[in-house]
Amino acid sequence: MFIEITKYAKIMYEKDFLYGLNGSISTRFEDNSFIINKNLIYSEENNFFTKLLLNENYKYKDACKMAKLHSLIYNNFAQAKVIAIVCSKEILSICKKSKLTYKNKDFFVESNDILNNNKALLEKLNKNNLNFLLIRNLGLIIFERDFNTLFARIFDIDLEAKISCIN
Repeated sequence: MFIEITKYAKIMYEKDFLYGLNGSISTRFEDNSFIINKNLIYSEENNFFTKLLLNENYKYKDACKMAKLHSLIYNNFAQAKVIAIVCSKEILSICKKSKLTYKNKDFFVESNDILNNNKALLEKLNKNNLNFLLIRNLGLIIFERDFNTLFARIFDIDLEAKISCIN
C-alpha cells in the first residue's frame, strides 16, 4: 500500500493538486490506522508519510494539518479507504464561487466554517452520494474505496472546474 500511496501522492504533486503544505492524501488500514502526508513539501522518500491511529491526538504529531479531518471521515464512512484534499488552481477558483456543475448536478461550495462543525460536515457528506465536498479556501475533500476510482473522480471534477473557469 505504501508504494501505491507514494505513486498517487507524486501524481497529485505533479498535477498541482498537492503543493507546499496544502492538500493531503491518506489511506486506511484494517488495524484502525492510516498513513497520511506530513507537513512538508512533497518528497518521494518514505519520510513524506506518517502512520497514525484513528482517534489519536494529532496535536503533537508531524502529520499534515488535515489529519483530524481524515480521521473523522474514516470513522464515519465505512466505504472511505482513501481520502484526498485537492487544491488545484482551478478547484480553488471554483471554491471562490458558489457552485460547480458536475454530472448534470449543481454542487454548492461550503463555507470553511463547516470545518469547525463535525456534525454539519458529516451531514453534508452523507447527503452527497458522490463522497465529496467543495470548501471555500480549502479545496476539494473527496474519499473513495480505492485510489483508481478516487483519481478518476478527481480528474473529472478538476476538468469540470477548468471548463467552468473558462466560461
